[in-house]
Amino acid sequence: MNITNTIIVSIVVALIYVFIIKPKKDKKAAELKENPIPGKPSFEDEYGVKFSGDKQILIKAPSNLNEYSIPVGVSDIQDGAFMECTDLSRINLGTVYHIGVGAFQGCTGLKDVVFPRIWKA
Repeated sequence: MNITNTIIVSIVVALIYVFIIKPKKDKKAAELKENPIPGKPSFEDEYGVKFSGDKQILIKAPSNLNEYSIPVGVSDIQDGAFMECTDLSRINLGTVYHIGVGAFQGCTGLKDVVFPRIWKA
């Protein structure tokens, strides 16, 4: 195989990755972020807070929340779930034991955080 053929094959492989493989990976990642438990539709409470179908993962909160108590049974807060909720002043973490990266990033009004009883100071 000469250098021209090698370059052509490399370009074809790169194009396949950029236009076929990567978009499928990105779509799959977006689907998992939107609904971490495939096969179980997500659930939204009366405040507009979105949870996984089994109600154990808090996925996303609307930006207009002022105060919120995470329901008992929720164990995880997903990455960026409360991001830019600037009006959020108080949060009760309920039974949460895992908080994702940047979950409260940009929550400039947050003044009061109530930790679960299972956490020790």
